[in-house]
Amino acid sequence: DLSQWPAKREFNKTLAALRSRSSARVTEVAKLGVHNVRYYKHVVHAVEKHLARVRADPELKLPVLFVIDALCKMARAKLGAKEPFTARFEQNIEQTMELLMEDLGADDVRKVHSFVRSWRNKGFFANKIVEIQVLADMDPEEA
Repeated sequence: DLSQWPAKREFNKTLAALRSRSSARVTEVAKLGVHNVRYYKHVVHAVEKHLARVRADPELKLPVLFVIDALCKMARAKLGAKEPFTARFEQNIEQTMELLMEDLGADDVRKVHSFVRSWRNKGFFANKIVEIQVLADMDPEEA
């Protein structure tokens, strides 16, 4: 029964403990997500819900971007092109990016642009990446 995700509490607790861009913490969340690939819909929903909860605090929401990136890259490396996380995140990627971009300082905006360029180069969110508002805001030299 996929409606009951056994690791939900552990995943949410690990995600909530993500208070910085610590690569060890980000990797821990991503590994736990990939380990629960069978429940990928729940994993993605938990990440999106966490972002909505912390959206007012740039220090807490930017690490969510690192988690999305790490989760998609780790899943692609482990599961290949058929990994389900990227397609699932893609469904709400515009809204996710809008939440991430709210009230960010210039340094953080540059980090977001860097992720978007990386995703474009790797073919992540290919169907929607051109629609993401953050791209419209990018300096043409950065694109």
